[in-house]
This record gives sequence, structure tokens and C-alpha cells, in this order.
Amino acid sequence: MHKGTPMSTVLKNFLPRLGGLVMVALLCSLVLGGWPRQGKAAQPVHLSYWVRSGIEQLEAGNYQQALQDFNQSVEQENNLALAYSNRCLTEIYLQDYLHAWQDCTRSLQQQSDNYLAYFHRGLAFYRLGDYPQALTDYNQTIRLKPTYYQAYYNRGLVQAAMKNYPLALADFNQSLRQ
Repeated sequence: MHKGTPMSTVLKNFLPRLGGLVMVALLCSLVLGGWPRQGKAAQPVHLSYWVRSGIEQLEAGNYQQALQDFNQSVEQENNLALAYSNRCLTEIYLQDYLHAWQDCTRSLQQQSDNYLAYFHRGLAFYRLGDYPQALTDYNQTIRLKPTYYQAYYNRGLVQAAMKNYPLALADFNQSLRQ
């Protein structure tokens, strides 16, 4: 990874200071797959202009422009689940966690099996300090996509924040196994 990528922002802004063992788990996790994206692989083949542009801006780190593009998408498109989900992720990068969880919720109202919307909403709840709600969303992410190692890792962070250390360690280990 090079300077200025969204991953450096994630490391600097989203993850708490971690002890040695947990940091090793984080680094292994990042080497194995990095931060989850809702980019091209997770999207349908026929994307609208605004969604496509928003994803490009998001991946380039131009979060304000991405937010504007996703706002246009919400106003003009009929795939609201995708627009809200991507706007949620953008708001997370902008550290606007309240709007992020609201947009993830809107996305889930349109498409209840969107595991990334649960995952991102879990992160928003985590950053807002609502650990029980974050835990619920990470559990749902894992129910929908049991092989999604990032969900186990983030659930481990929540468990650690709640001082459930054996459960946190189990989740970190499961993340590494994935």
C-alpha cells in the first residue's frame, strides 16, 4: 500500500490502538486481503453513471466528490440499495458515522441481504460507541457471508471494546483462518 490510499485512512482513523497480538492479527488480515471495498467486483455489471463515478471517486480518495455523486444517484436512480450502500461507505471515510448508519439502514430496507451494508453499518455503530448494535450487525454479516474474514476481525474489535477478551481472541483467530 502506498501513502494516501483509503487503507492508510482506515488505519489512522478507524482502528483503536491495539496490543502486540492484536496488531499482528491486523497486519496478517491486511496482507491477506485489505479493507473491504464495495467496488467493481461487488457491483452489478450495468452501473449508472453516478454510481460508477462515485465508486471511482471513492477509490481515488476523493470522498467529497464521491458523496456528491452518490447523492445524485440517490436522487435520480432506481437502484437505491446500491446508492445508499455506497454513500454509507463514503460517509464512513468522511467520519460522518451518524449519516453512515442511516444510509446503511436505508440500503438494507431496499435489499435486506446486503452483507456489506451490515458490515459498514456495524463499523458506523462501533465508531459511535454503540457496541451492542455493532455486534448485532457483524453477526448478521457473518450469517450472510460466513467466509468474510473482515467481519470476524471487526467483531473481535467490538468484543475487545466490550471487554469480552476470550470472544475477541476467538474472532481474531477465525479471521486469520479465513
